[in-house]
Amino acid sequence: MSVAGKVFSYLISVIFTVLISKFGQKLVWGNKKEDGSYKQPWPPSPKGLPYLTGGLASFQQDSYRALTRWYNELKSPIYSVQLGFKRIIVLNSAELVHQALIEKDQFNSSRSTCDTLERSWTDQAKTVFSAPFSLYWSRLRRAIYIVIGPLYLGQFSQFFQSQARKLSIGISESLTGEKVRLERDEVRQLVDLVALDSALTLVLGSDVEREPAELLRLLQKSRALQTLQTEKSNRLGQFVPFINGCLDIKRLLTLNSTHIQLRNDLLEILYPWFEPVLQNEQHAPTSIAASLLRIEPSKNDPEPVQLTKDETLINVLHLVLHAHTFLASSLFTLLQRVATRPDLQPRLRDSQQQVRAFVSESLRCDPPQPLLAYAPRTDYDFSTHDAVYRVDEDSDLVVNVDAIHHDGRYYPDPDQFNMDRFLHVSEPILRKTTRPAVDHLAFGTGRRLCLGKGAAEELLVAVVSQVVERFDLRGGDVVQKEDVETNVWSWVGRSETQGAAIEFIKRS
Repeated sequence: MSVAGKVFSYLISVIFTVLISKFGQKLVWGNKKEDGSYKQPWPPSPKGLPYLTGGLASFQQDSYRALTRWYNELKSPIYSVQLGFKRIIVLNSAELVHQALIEKDQFNSSRSTCDTLERSWTDQAKTVFSAPFSLYWSRLRRAIYIVIGPLYLGQFSQFFQSQARKLSIGISESLTGEKVRLERDEVRQLVDLVALDSALTLVLGSDVEREPAELLRLLQKSRALQTLQTEKSNRLGQFVPFINGCLDIKRLLTLNSTHIQLRNDLLEILYPWFEPVLQNEQHAPTSIAASLLRIEPSKNDPEPVQLTKDETLINVLHLVLHAHTFLASSLFTLLQRVATRPDLQPRLRDSQQQVRAFVSESLRCDPPQPLLAYAPRTDYDFSTHDAVYRVDEDSDLVVNVDAIHHDGRYYPDPDQFNMDRFLHVSEPILRKTTRPAVDHLAFGTGRRLCLGKGAAEELLVAVVSQVVERFDLRGGDVVQKEDVETNVWSWVGRSETQGAAIEFIKRS
């Protein structure tokens, strides 16, 4: 037998040994606590699903819509379902989300990586989006907060206005001669460039001029990562660890390091923009990267361990790609929505309050992330609705944003786009007395609430305000959606508006 054959045979035997060991351990101890007593039952599950794969096929076909369908069938605000070997517990009401992620935030504020690609691209879960609940993770959050948190966001007010002008000018320059119509892809490219430039400035600052060609190259490499992670075999491996292990062996034996090379290509593009931040010694950080390089002490962390250059750079990569993805998705959907509602455009020119209400309702109707995943930090019992259910450390808690955002208890006539609902004085959705809600869950909640929430909303408001001031918009489409099976780079995926051509009619 050749050396390669012996190595392959050895690796296969190791994998089978580990799998048999884990299976035996699960069989004997999976339903028992450390003291030997039996765990509480799982929350109720949908009926009639295949024994081996559970709801995996339905989820792969219908994404978040499958979870909402099971919620409607079960009529239960909490249920569990097996997706391959991954058990998820789905929260379908604002009250349960409040209980799990606000009242029990210490239990449920962690994260687990979904596959080898995510672990490789985040340097073994070293980024703020992938790191588990830990002191290291809290340092990342603190560094980001003191740049774009609500108390510090004002430093970017002029920048958001300039980005809005940049998009408006880009639209004007694309309308040559008698042309008033931009095709869907033309609108998306303009949005992508502005969203990416905005993400880069927030993360890396504005000291370096960035050429459009480099921005396009960054977008191309980012899409290549997405394509790699959403390949059928890798997607299946996110729910069946054995397949993920086989893919690792295949990459090892074939010396396939495409995933590492793509990540390194992206880092090479970013590094010239990162280098000036390394050399800047100014005390007050004006970019997230600068803040990450100099972690400030806190009451509970008086002598923080500083990040290495590599740890900072891998966070820069993840932050830029994540921010671009969701800014571009939200902004593209907003422009499409504005174009479909010429009747509301005069109101949007009236006041910024009207624009903010429009933006909030758009995020409610079309959240880029219809599902949000959180990882428990330990096994525990979850008491709710006169029942006690088990939650295991290796399960995922999933907030069904789609179901909550279309629940008439919080949003009367939820299928109707009604910006007025966000103009009324009421209470936040996660308050127990909420009826109706005056906010949404598009940016998550709890300890993992998106720290870029304020920055994203300010940019979206600035863009809508400027675009409707310069143009009357006609056309658009917000009905057709595309499911993307990664959300940079978690398994829950995201939803993108396909959109349509828009007429931008210049106003006198």
